[in-house]
Amino acid sequence: MNTFIPELSDKQIDSMRFAIMSDITKSARAKTHRYRQVAVGAVAVVALGGIGVQVIGSGSGSMNDSASSAVAGDSSLKATFPESASGAAAGSAERLAAPDTNREIITTGSVQMTVAKPQESAQKISRWVDSIGGRVDSRSEIAPEGDNGGSVMLLIRIPQTKVTGSIDELNRFGKVDNISLADNDVTTQGKDLDARIGALRISVDRLQSIMKNSASTTELIKAESALTSRQANLEGLVAQRKVLSEQADLASIEVQLTARPMANSVSPSGFWGGIVTGWNSLVSTIDGFVHGLGVILPWGLTIGLLSGIAWLVVRRKSTSAS
Repeated sequence: MNTFIPELSDKQIDSMRFAIMSDITKSARAKTHRYRQVAVGAVAVVALGGIGVQVIGSGSGSMNDSASSAVAGDSSLKATFPESASGAAAGSAERLAAPDTNREIITTGSVQMTVAKPQESAQKISRWVDSIGGRVDSRSEIAPEGDNGGSVMLLIRIPQTKVTGSIDELNRFGKVDNISLADNDVTTQGKDLDARIGALRISVDRLQSIMKNSASTTELIKAESALTSRQANLEGLVAQRKVLSEQADLASIEVQLTARPMANSVSPSGFWGGIVTGWNSLVSTIDGFVHGLGVILPWGLTIGLLSGIAWLVVRRKSTSAS
């Protein structure tokens, strides 16, 4: 006898999953409530037992002795269970006041530096970044030209926990002229991605279970199509989470290294300055004359050679005519 199994839509599957998760949550809350009631009852029984022992031990003493015994019993109870009353309240206050150490911060910034030799300083900074667990993502250079000593631009990635110390450490490689840092809190975004990833993984597991237990081809095809879609979404969210975590773990800082400006030369003045100026003028004139001679010489040799050939041709004709 064939049993009819109804086909489940995606909406029905999601409803079933929501109902199961709701039941699990209610059950967990009920167990937690029962555990709390049992704990409170145990503390109350121990407290009353301690006070009763103190009262019975006092015998036929006066009421003041009984009262003092009760106070003593309460003190011994606090010594035995330091977290039962005030200790529990203090622990709750500490938990409420404890800072959230699981926050995710993305730090970006830029640093402008003046150094003697940008290329050499860039090499030193790259080695230092590697030594602290970071890396250099990009590097661009402008070669020195004339009075310009060139510059280098580095994009370095530094562990988030070492940003403050690393900025101070850059002073070893040159003069830090300007620092700009910015923090972006992405904790909420990370938690949202984690929740969506968790929900998709549960959905994927449920669909895989349905595929294993499917009784018809139609149901199998629908479950497989839904599984493929959810797996694609899951892979995309996992990739986004990986990028976000990597950005939060390593701060991105641009470091611009510029060469120090060269000092302007000071020309001498007075009599000695005149001699230097005259000598420089003479050398410049001779240099110009020699340069001009070098330019004219190839032309002169060419013109002289052509003139000599023409003269020989004319003389030969004259000789043969006579």
